[in-house]
Amino acid sequence: MRNNLFLGAAIVALVAPMGASAQETTSSIRGTVTSGGAPIAGATVVVTTPDTGTRSTATTNESGTFNVNGLRAGGPYTVSISAPGYGSTQITDINTTVAQAFDLPVELVADAGGTADEVVVTASRVPNARSISQGPTTVLNAREIANIATVNRDIRDLARRDPFARLDDSPSGGRAVSFAGQNARFNRFTVDGVSVSDNFGLNTDGLPSRRSPIPLDAIGQFQAQVAPYDVRQGNFQGGAINIVLKSGTNEFHGTGFYAQQRDEFVGDETKNIKITVPNFKQENYGAELSGPIIKDKLFFMVAGERLRGGRPIVEGPTDNNAGQPISGISQAQVDQISGIAKSVYGYETGGVLRNLGDKDDRVVAKLDANLADTQRLSLTYTYANDGINLLQNTFPNAPTGLGLASNAYVQGNRLHTGVAQLNSEWSDTFSTEVRGFYKNYTRIQDPLLGRGFAQFRVCTNPTSTVAAPGLTVSPTACENNAGTVTFGPDSSRQTNELRSETWGGLVQARLTMNDHDVRAFTEVSSVSIFNSFLQNSSGS
Repeated sequence: MRNNLFLGAAIVALVAPMGASAQETTSSIRGTVTSGGAPIAGATVVVTTPDTGTRSTATTNESGTFNVNGLRAGGPYTVSISAPGYGSTQITDINTTVAQAFDLPVELVADAGGTADEVVVTASRVPNARSISQGPTTVLNAREIANIATVNRDIRDLARRDPFARLDDSPSGGRAVSFAGQNARFNRFTVDGVSVSDNFGLNTDGLPSRRSPIPLDAIGQFQAQVAPYDVRQGNFQGGAINIVLKSGTNEFHGTGFYAQQRDEFVGDETKNIKITVPNFKQENYGAELSGPIIKDKLFFMVAGERLRGGRPIVEGPTDNNAGQPISGISQAQVDQISGIAKSVYGYETGGVLRNLGDKDDRVVAKLDANLADTQRLSLTYTYANDGINLLQNTFPNAPTGLGLASNAYVQGNRLHTGVAQLNSEWSDTFSTEVRGFYKNYTRIQDPLLGRGFAQFRVCTNPTSTVAAPGLTVSPTACENNAGTVTFGPDSSRQTNELRSETWGGLVQARLTMNDHDVRAFTEVSSVSIFNSFLQNSSGS
């Protein structure tokens, strides 16, 4: 039985002020080689995969055990075992899981005369061959992800498949995923070892994006964990979601998709009642391509996804064909107010906002290099940018109100991440992993037509100017539930800026000592946050 000893807790406690958050991005294959129940020392173990030309070699120790670390998650791998005086064995179709060791017991047959044939067997036929999970885990590979129905093409639809997960699909829930009843803000999301969680915590779901921060077609493995008993796992109290992107292989591979939704595809009648469907159109398309740059040496993977939507806004003036007319406000009144704003203040109100202007862009790129049989390098870059127009001061019920386009704001997120990782095998018993990462995140809260102007609220009833109790200046108030029209930057977005920058690194060393797998690691992370918020900074 193998024992795992982790020294990282003490080291991280000394080096970093925050908890350990190291996330595995690789896998390993370990096992014991025996014959008749007796361990075989000095057996040669070769791990290969024809897809990428990856080759790793190990030698069994006195206990007959071997350990090959730093392998790219997935496969399929082939393990060949040979030893003097024994027939060789080849085990094929081994598929590994990120952050897990594939345990492979191997039985060799004695062959004193050297005439035994090589035994070839698939991993599924080897008794007790399996991946070892450290706690409750849900794992999805690329093929399984492709078969999951997800209208939003969102990683939340993957996370909800975990038995501990719950997706809040209510209008106010933001599609937040909670694990074991914890608030979604306590989750941790990593992509190729970089934490992409919302550092500041304004997003209800803990993600720095309205949808998935990466294209689904770029995911090689998806993993959700609730209570991993690994000292390196930290900075979360809900669920830990780990995503490993696909890597290129010796064969070119590509996918693409296109989806469209528009008003012509929507029904306009129910129970003999005609419904007015506003004009709108939404398109979602993307592609993924991977392959070799230099066969067996250098590989690439790129993927992108774009959404452009014009989902209609139902609220509007009573005579403007609005899906939900706002009583007491007509298009003529809106035009009159806009004309006064232009002639008196030189300000364009933007008129009535017709659609949400939903947009979403996601791009990832990855390079993998086999520098040598014992050295593997990977470079990853991700970009995500989303935004949607949100109306303010719009109330269909009395007292009614309508915010014009200049009073609306764009809410969105912009994310850049980069990571470089080098996995090295220095001997049969010693390996290292070095990783550096960077993340830049901006939360967008921008007035749709720009800043630099005050918020104006206009009552559509010209006789409604009344004195407010206790005030020497009379504000405009609306009597008899008359509607109000608001233009100019929303009072909470006149000064509103949030951005964060994160960088850090990880060094991990693994040493196999007899039946023990000893790990020592240190992690450094620095987070800088700038937040500027001042309500009514330009006036209201």
